[in-house]
Amino acid sequence: MDRSCPNDCSGRGQCMAGGVCNCNCGYSGESCATQEFVIKDLLSCAANYVSLGSTVGQPNILGNSAPDVFYKFTLSQATAAAFSLCHQNPKYDAFLRLYNRCPDDRSGSSLAYNDDGPRCSASGASMSPSRIPYSGTRSMSAGTYYLHIEGYSSRVGQYGLKTLFNNPHACNA
Repeated sequence: MDRSCPNDCSGRGQCMAGGVCNCNCGYSGESCATQEFVIKDLLSCAANYVSLGSTVGQPNILGNSAPDVFYKFTLSQATAAAFSLCHQNPKYDAFLRLYNRCPDDRSGSSLAYNDDGPRCSASGASMSPSRIPYSGTRSMSAGTYYLHIEGYSSRVGQYGLKTLFNNPHACNA
């Protein structure tokens, strides 16, 4: 069986039978050399941890016509969790989606999504920020998940992604 892949899949994929690369999420091409989009690792699973960022200048991969930002995290065991854009950022209408597969696989749909969540008390929040689930927490099995932040329609801007895991030790961040 031939397992010699072009440029050893550039270190961004797995060499499969017949010398074909199976690219990691966010990469494409014969040798996985093309980066389609960046996936940020969720850096903490501590309660109410906030990841700050911006969709400005990012590519539009899927969903609305707005630029996209992606976060990845892995759960080693089941837990309940919630994700919110309730923060003094964003100053624009943002959309939040949750996937249990690479979001560049357009054959499926998101596990959950929200465009306008409940009003929040964050100082300066000008929109009803997206939240998954709308209230409470969502039960999640062990596995790898992706969060997708984008603007409503083609809107762009800064965001603050707040995470809450009932068991922060379940998350490998």
